[in-house]
Amino acid sequence: MKFGHPTERDHWSRPLHNIGREELCRSLFRERDTHFMHEDRTRKGPPNLDAPSASISGRDEDFALSPALLSIVSGKQSRMLEISRLLETEGATLDHRAIRKLSVEHASLGRVVRAYQIVLDTWATLGMAQEDVLTAKFADEREHRLKVVEHFEADLDKARKHLKAQILESLPFAEHSAVMEFKAGKGAPLSRVVTEQLLQGYVKYLEHAGFDVSIEDIEYDTPVLNQTTIREAVLRVEGPGAYSRLRSESGVHRFEIPATRTDKLVTGTVDITIFPELSEEEFKLDKNEIEITTQPGSGPGGQNVNRRHTTVRARHIPSGLEVKIQNERTQTQNRAIALRILASKLEAQARQAAAQGRLHQKRSQLGDGEQSERIRSIDFIRGEVRDHRPAPQVIYPLKDFLHGRMEPLFESLLDWMIQQSIE
Repeated sequence: MKFGHPTERDHWSRPLHNIGREELCRSLFRERDTHFMHEDRTRKGPPNLDAPSASISGRDEDFALSPALLSIVSGKQSRMLEISRLLETEGATLDHRAIRKLSVEHASLGRVVRAYQIVLDTWATLGMAQEDVLTAKFADEREHRLKVVEHFEADLDKARKHLKAQILESLPFAEHSAVMEFKAGKGAPLSRVVTEQLLQGYVKYLEHAGFDVSIEDIEYDTPVLNQTTIREAVLRVEGPGAYSRLRSESGVHRFEIPATRTDKLVTGTVDITIFPELSEEEFKLDKNEIEITTQPGSGPGGQNVNRRHTTVRARHIPSGLEVKIQNERTQTQNRAIALRILASKLEAQARQAAAQGRLHQKRSQLGDGEQSERIRSIDFIRGEVRDHRPAPQVIYPLKDFLHGRMEPLFESLLDWMIQQSIE
């Protein structure tokens, strides 16, 4: 197998341990261009991808990354240079909001370029370690150097994952807080049991990840065999990068679960929607298009919640979208949060409509909740979660998922999410 040809299909993603170690080292040693082992070893700072002499095709960076990732990084660096020139030449004429927005974007792009440089540096170090294997004179020395190669292979894998994460964090709204909406779909009442279980699993994961999580609204239903059931819930996730962390979770989650009183299987769905929460500076609402109603709160919270009109319902009259908030103790707090979430939903709806236009009016994010539109299948019989988006499909333990141990599953979606951002 040749490692030097940039068009060799999928060569960048094949684990190095799939072929013999010494054979790999000899092949790589023969195929690498000599300038990679000398000039790139001493390179400082990120490469200029836009320079005429730095064409993507045939460069040594192709060993470390796929062409799609190289194209993304090239675009990010070009945009970063564009912002630098803009701030330098027109900074004096821009208002403070525009400068702040550009500065935040520049910092995000800079993290992508630095992560890319780490990939290149790690790849170069791995190449030198592979060279060292060829010069080993004794068996024990060769074995030791092969272990060093394994160490740098692991480092390269981590560097690639870090780069992909930084690319996703540079997308629009990535640093925003997020709102999650849960809705029990087909298969009631068991779909309402599964909705509660999924809600608890996400809360555990997000709290462990360091985000502030609050349930802004929740509608319970009649318990099933002493298990809590939920019709709908609104979860607010505060913290930098919350939306970037959760954006892959929007969609229909299909489940199979044994019926409570028979041997039959029940299939159903839980719909989850994720959208970024806008800051006060980002959203504008026409007060004439908003209808605000209040009502006494329900559930725990004492007399202030249950006797006073603390629950706020905000409705956007033209679209019919509405938000109900009853988590906070005062009507003023609930009103502010309801308006923010309503504005965020309207903005997300507008972006979704624009995306549908670009994709020739494909179905919306959730459509009508049909099981054929699922992004995941949850199998309570086999105890597994199957994600249908990446290829091949990812199978994950259901027990880990419901206990909030979701990070490996999210990592498996990095490539798919990056591809979605390109499309």
